[in-house]
Amino acid sequence: MPQAILIVIASVLLGLLGLSRHEGMAQDTRASEQREVEAAALVLAETWAGQVRDLTYDEADVSRTEVRLRNDNSGLSATLGTEGAEVASDPRTYDDVDDFHGFERRESVPVGGGSATVDLDVRVDVTYARINTWEPVSARTTAKVATVTVREDTTLALGRRPVEVVLPVRLTPAQQFVRQ
Repeated sequence: MPQAILIVIASVLLGLLGLSRHEGMAQDTRASEQREVEAAALVLAETWAGQVRDLTYDEADVSRTEVRLRNDNSGLSATLGTEGAEVASDPRTYDDVDDFHGFERRESVPVGGGSATVDLDVRVDVTYARINTWEPVSARTTAKVATVTVREDTTLALGRRPVEVVLPVRLTPAQQFVRQ
């Protein structure tokens, strides 16, 4: 009888050891997935931040040939977002930075060596900012912050936290002249 108990105990211990090893491997896999999706989300955020940076500071500056000075907020857009013929869902129609305000898109990004995809939601919000501190303000200023947020669809994040990348982009009128 004591031998039977020892066999049962040994079997239970071996089973627990096997489960522990399996859980450790699963945690490693989830951590690896997390890092891969984070890297993809960061590249996507940087790509959209570049799209924002490539545009003119404000609608009033589209055809302007000189740099707007720091204290010159004359003619700046009173509202942020698309105007006129610009289409909110089509950034190819945008001509200035704040057209991206409220922009949203879902992108499927290849992961796992291209063997799978993950859906990432992109959102861009633009605010006027205090010139010295970059804090959001409601008044028109010659500083804007475009916040690019990329979030993983939470339904896909099995066993780990969903990825979220937030990339603030600081913008001034002078940047459009530096690019040229």
